[in-house]
Amino acid sequence: MDPKKFAQDVFEKTLTASMAYREEFHREVPLTFLLVLPEGKVGSVSAIPGVSKDQMIDIVRNLAAKSGAAYVIVVGEAWASEIPGAPASLQKDRFEVLMVSVEGPDLKLFASVRISPQGGILGDPEIGENFSGKFSNLAGFPEDYN
Repeated sequence: MDPKKFAQDVFEKTLTASMAYREEFHREVPLTFLLVLPEGKVGSVSAIPGVSKDQMIDIVRNLAAKSGAAYVIVVGEAWASEIPGAPASLQKDRFEVLMVSVEGPDLKLFASVRISPQGGILGDPEIGENFSGKFSNLAGFPEDYN
């Protein structure tokens, strides 16, 4: 099994399932980290109530290192804005997005899709290779690995 292809497949299925969940139930997709392990298995780490995002990042990085996970997938929701500058959470015209990313030694993808004010999904996801932020590089590879 090709680990990169497997990680990309898990990424695509996670995106599809998360969009379907949001569309059907109109509920927040919980912040979850998926560790793609060398033997073709996937481990899941859910956000822990009361634990900060920075602490979760440390937990996931440590788990990825100890388990030998080559790829980390992150799924969750965030505020976004089309206005550059201040954080989206402070923007008056902010909107919610569902986001899914995968990152590893030879794969880096980020998908986001807008969430309607009613809670469903608006349109198709935008998928790209460039992203940064708190939840990037969780598998612990140097920033210039691509």
